Amino acid sequence: MREKKLLWKLLPPLLLIVFAALTVVMANAARAMRRFHLDQKEQKLIRIAQLMESDVRVSIEGYDRQRLEDVSGRIGANFQVRVTVVMHDGTVLSDTHEDPSEMGNYSQRPEIIGAKTGRAGRSERYSRTLETEMLYVANPVHSGQDEGGDNAGSLLGYTRIAVPLSPINEALRNMYRRLILGAFVAALFTASICYLITRGITKPLYMLKAGAQKFATGGLGHEIQYTGISEMNEVAAAMNGMADDLNERIRTVRNQKNEIDAILSSMDEGVIAVDEDGEVISINQSAITMLDINPTAISKRPLEEIIRNSELSQITESSLSKKEPAKGEIVVGRGKNSERYLRVSSAPLKDSRGACLGAVIVLSDQTQIKRLERIRSDFVANVSHELRTPITSIKGFIETLQQEDEGLSEDKRRFLDIIASQTNRLSAIISDLLSLASIEKDAGSDGVELQKRPLCGVLENVLEFCHHRAEARNITLEVDCKPNLKAMINPDLLEQAVINLVDNAIKYSRPGDAVRIEAIRKNQEVVIRVIDNGCGIGSEHLDRVFERFYRVDKARSHKLGGTGLGLAIVKHISMAHRGYTELESTPGKGSIFSIHLPAS
Repeated sequence: MREKKLLWKLLPPLLLIVFAALTVVMANAARAMRRFHLDQKEQKLIRIAQLMESDVRVSIEGYDRQRLEDVSGRIGANFQVRVTVVMHDGTVLSDTHEDPSEMGNYSQRPEIIGAKTGRAGRSERYSRTLETEMLYVANPVHSGQDEGGDNAGSLLGYTRIAVPLSPINEALRNMYRRLILGAFVAALFTASICYLITRGITKPLYMLKAGAQKFATGGLGHEIQYTGISEMNEVAAAMNGMADDLNERIRTVRNQKNEIDAILSSMDEGVIAVDEDGEVISINQSAITMLDINPTAISKRPLEEIIRNSELSQITESSLSKKEPAKGEIVVGRGKNSERYLRVSSAPLKDSRGACLGAVIVLSDQTQIKRLERIRSDFVANVSHELRTPITSIKGFIETLQQEDEGLSEDKRRFLDIIASQTNRLSAIISDLLSLASIEKDAGSDGVELQKRPLCGVLENVLEFCHHRAEARNITLEVDCKPNLKAMINPDLLEQAVINLVDNAIKYSRPGDAVRIEAIRKNQEVVIRVIDNGCGIGSEHLDRVFERFYRVDKARSHKLGGTGLGLAIVKHISMAHRGYTELESTPGKGSIFSIHLPAS
């Protein structure tokens, strides 16, 4: 439907009202003028009839037709009217325009019927005799008057005076023409006034429209001029105030954007913002450098098209779909010298009402750290490997000396036992270091082969391996695992990790306690827990217990023969399974060590 301007919505109804009012006024005026002229003509005809009344009465009473004809002819000639005298029974006695003997009975003529009431009767109709429209007025004639002067005599007949309506109609037509002309002039004048009034209403609206269009195109400094209409002035003042407020807010937002851009551009971490459809809406220079992408083809394109990395896409999709933070590590730029290790943290981007608008992805470059870790791991592996041969030789010589039964004093034998114990401990440390280096190397190069296997078999092997050690300390081992519970695992590595946890639990539990091993499905994870009722660990140690050589109780750890690498091995085995470790502990009540693995 085509839209109309306000001018053409207001003007036609106003003109219609004016024309309707003029039409009603003209119709009423025309009707009033016609009625006025006819009433005037009727009064004139009544006066003419009254002038003839005495002569008519005498002529009727004397039945003097000649006198009636003379009086009628004289009156008709003088006043240019038609005069007809009718008896009370309707018989025509005389007529100035026709032979009375041929006129029939007039008792049922409307004007005669009206005159029977004692007053003058009036009728307007077409005369077939004269072939024109006529005005008839009949005045009653009585035989005499009472003493009071009222007509108290008997009704003798009627004096009917008729006049053509054509002169009256012609005069009225002339008056109608002048009336229509005046109405037309009044209509033009009124239409002009209505147009000016409507323009006066719409012009301020056009000014408001022009101002709003300037605001929409960014010209918030423009000020809408005030008009003489108070309501429009209020709207203009409100729009000017709105423009000032928007201008100030835009300036504030622009300053904040510049500050945020400056902060983001100076950050070493890469920052990417995507909308709820995964399309990039913002990215800083660090992210562009880390991902090695073209900055000119980024905006409003899906992230997975800009950087084709399945791990990054999965992390982002997980954050968008679950509306919760997601973390992970990715490798970009595959190649011996160009690969880059990035730690990814993705969090939902929400508005003030909590609705999710997208996600913010933070990339932290771990390449240098990974290289240093690889160098350290290689160094530890090389040193450990180089130390293994001399340590093995030392152990052999000590065992040879210990086998001599003669020539060894008690002090020498005690010293040899101490040397042998420390050598065994050093050999165990070197073995664990080599094992840890091997796990790190395999995990870093995706060399750990994972298969979807049941966990019950792994936990039963752990129970069998640790059974004798637990029995020696009077500790009960319990296993709780559903037969159909499966996960992506490397059975040998996972078995080693759980054995380390169970071995620690046995060492730090009191005789008579129980150590519980359980495996459960939790959301999208499989969790293996080792629960003990031992001495527990203080909260200040919880964040560091999985570090290499970190000891909560150094004296007790040395006494129990620990190497300080068991929990570090557990941590790296979990990472090799793309999982992680957790610890819950309360001093004096025990600890819960957990290995979290992806369910699939």
